[in-house]
Amino acid sequence: MPLKADREIVLTAVMNDGGALKFASAKLQADPELIKISKQITLN
Repeated sequence: MPLKADREIVLTAVMNDGGALKFASAKLQADPELIKISKQITLN
């Protein structure tokens, strides 16, 4: 499985940098929880 499709890897990356979501797979880019976290991290 590519790292960009691994939810745990993407979650960790997004928690460190909200902009990292753009490098995730299309499926994970559409994940509501990841989107919410990405927005929260980016706004802070």
